[in-house]
Amino acid sequence: MKKNIQQIGSIKVIQFLFKLYKVSPIGVLGMVISQLSFAILTTTIAPIFISKLMTQIARGDATLNNSVGLLIGYIIALFFGDIVAVRITLALAYIVESKMQALTLEKIMENQTAKSFNFHSNHMSGGIVSDTNKLIGSIERFWDSLMFTATPIIGAVLSVTIALSFIYWQYAIVLFVLALIITILIIRFQTSIAPISKKVSIRSSAQTAYFADVISNIATVKAFSNEKYELKSYKNKIDDWKTATLKEMRSVLVITGGFGLMLTIMNISAFLAAILATQYKIANIGTIYLVINYTLSVVIQLWTISSITRSYIRIIGDASPMITMLNEPIDLLDPKNPQKVQINRGGIKLENIVFGHEQNKLLFNKLNLVIKPGEKIGLIGHSGSGKTTLTRLLLRFIDIKSGRILIDNQDITSITQHDLRSKIAYVPQEPVLFHRSIRENITYGELDANLDTIQAIAKMASAHDFITALPKGYDTLVGERGVKLSGGQRQRIAIARAMLKNVPILILDEATSSLDSESENLIQKALWKLMENKTAIVVAHRLSTIQRMDRIIVMENGQIIEEGSHKELIHKNGVYTKLWSHQSGDFLKD
Repeated sequence: MKKNIQQIGSIKVIQFLFKLYKVSPIGVLGMVISQLSFAILTTTIAPIFISKLMTQIARGDATLNNSVGLLIGYIIALFFGDIVAVRITLALAYIVESKMQALTLEKIMENQTAKSFNFHSNHMSGGIVSDTNKLIGSIERFWDSLMFTATPIIGAVLSVTIALSFIYWQYAIVLFVLALIITILIIRFQTSIAPISKKVSIRSSAQTAYFADVISNIATVKAFSNEKYELKSYKNKIDDWKTATLKEMRSVLVITGGFGLMLTIMNISAFLAAILATQYKIANIGTIYLVINYTLSVVIQLWTISSITRSYIRIIGDASPMITMLNEPIDLLDPKNPQKVQINRGGIKLENIVFGHEQNKLLFNKLNLVIKPGEKIGLIGHSGSGKTTLTRLLLRFIDIKSGRILIDNQDITSITQHDLRSKIAYVPQEPVLFHRSIRENITYGELDANLDTIQAIAKMASAHDFITALPKGYDTLVGERGVKLSGGQRQRIAIARAMLKNVPILILDEATSSLDSESENLIQKALWKLMENKTAIVVAHRLSTIQRMDRIIVMENGQIIEEGSHKELIHKNGVYTKLWSHQSGDFLKD
């Protein structure tokens, strides 16, 4: 489940989105110039030519032989210029925004892969994907709004005010002041909706994450006949989102109604000013046309500010969760000046390890353990005894609170996580495969491996026969999380992947738990070949799996309570003996 995190402020979201201009500053400048030209041409200059044309028509001297023809030509040219300016901006927008989105996607991938195992344990993958898509969509909407709406508004209002000041300066001052006041009011009232819009975005992500969670576990849903339960729970998520959306809509309707009233008053004022100008012979028909046209233009732009502010509020709500994640510090860092990795033999030493999943509850309290290079270790114990946690600490998926973990006398925190894990092959308790081909899943252990090597490894892992029986053999897609394969088949693919990675340390966490007895016997032989000249740590509940290990370590509540070879532990008549008697006894009963 996703942790509740403090969302960053609106200013930081805007800063993040705006700073993307650095991806292509020339392209952004080109869009600004193009859109300013478009705004000035259509809103300010074109009406001036039309005004002159109307004045000549009113005088009765409008013929194509005089300047009227030239004015018409100018007007046509301006409208064609408008078309060209818009097309230039569109072309630049496609290029620039796609670069911004590509860079952000790379940054998100880098950030999420750098996050710790603990982080991803507390965040739903569906929510992260949803927040990523929202941020990418927000980038396009932000820059589209900025270029196609905000820039023309600024250009139009300023140019109209300047032009109008030469014609009817008293009215120009009034219009500009009114526009400024209304803009401030629009922004102030619209930003009051921001918290509601953020809630809409959060609840939208929640329902998307829940949907993804159900679909990724659809087999479990069907097996327990819980389709109706999941539908009901999902409906509650949708209702929460819908409630927030309707609340946002009501607020928007109230605010936009007030804006509509103010803008209507501005329009009426323009017509009144035109009537007064005519009555007192302050201006001719052309000037009156300009006053009305410019006022209507400003009103339209101000109304657009209302919509653009709503858009920006939604953008902030959508972009905020992922930008918040990107701004969160990485909780598991590499050293600033990492040492060169010196792991070759695989000797492991745990010195006074202190660790707890919960802040005030320790699992390991000054745990010590030495594993010699090339030694084969079996880890057993009840669930929650610390076996899997110990393997995750060795892989540095999580960090200890105090103490040291040394491999070949090198502290694992003194080297990069990449270098550490490049020396360890790991098969987890629940192997998850990529939605890629079997070949790609196996070669994840050695990306450059050729087909002959892959097949040889697959044979060792007792996987070759079932792979070749599939319709496309090694090129068969395994489905999301390997859903097309059985549990045993997935584990054999995961074991083959680890076999292909020729490294000094091998960690198997219940790696044969999903295999039948025949497959396990075949793989046990392959694993012993794999473990030759390697340090191996094998976590198992099935004691037959670790019977031949050099040393078996029995854990309970984060402590080592027994250790020794199988024969030594049997003779001690302790916990291991009871476990062995229980398992072998059950086997005989079967």
